[in-house]
Amino acid sequence: MRNLFIFLLVVLFFSLSHALKESEKNKLSYQTDRLIFHPIDHNVHSEDIYQMWCCEDVIRYWESGKIAVSVEEVSTRLELQHKAWLEGKLSWRAVYTRPSTFTEIQKETHKIMESPELVGFVAATYDESAETVVLSYCLNTKFHGMGLATESLRAFFAADILRIEGPVRYIYTTVHPENYPSIKLSKKFSFKDVTEEGFHHHHDCSGKMSCECISMGCTELCVEYSACVYQRNIYGLPRKQFRMPWSDAKGVGLIAVTWPKE
Repeated sequence: MRNLFIFLLVVLFFSLSHALKESEKNKLSYQTDRLIFHPIDHNVHSEDIYQMWCCEDVIRYWESGKIAVSVEEVSTRLELQHKAWLEGKLSWRAVYTRPSTFTEIQKETHKIMESPELVGFVAATYDESAETVVLSYCLNTKFHGMGLATESLRAFFAADILRIEGPVRYIYTTVHPENYPSIKLSKKFSFKDVTEEGFHHHHDCSGKMSCECISMGCTELCVEYSACVYQRNIYGLPRKQFRMPWSDAKGVGLIAVTWPKE
């Protein structure tokens, strides 16, 4: 009996150690061949993200379509994101270039700088009660046509989404109807268009900001987005929704991801 008790203690210790190690990974950066992924920090990334969110050509494809008017506003949005991240409901990464890994032709064609540049960001909100993950991503138009969106999502699946500990049935993402590259990318990863089935969203529109609302960067209350930004952004265009079974997720995360050495 005493040996069994010791054995159970050892198992519990290693299980807790593994869980703590996994949770600590959310605070670490990782990289692929051409990109590095940092946990978003409003004290570090606000100015870079503002350069994207103030650009209409970029933000019109984001969920809310709301152009940022200042670095301070972006910082406030990111701080809200950080609170959700601390609750374990959100993974959100700023994606930067690794300049030395690009060819000279790529550097010249896309005007890639010698210092790291913000490519975009990827995010996932986990709803354990609904057993779903909502995926969001946004890339700077400067880096289109280089396969970086594909590389970003594969790495994010491998390093963040596939580490979710809890039941998951489906992964959802919504796409602007005129964002044809994103629609093509969704289909490439076996997401199916389920727009006609009605939208999956879990906004608390009673006047409190839900995790999903935070993940879209809304600083207003959800009730002020009565049309639901998952379905329609401020440009008035209905959004398309795609769904992937959890069983297909491993097929997306097929990429080598390097973590810092322990």
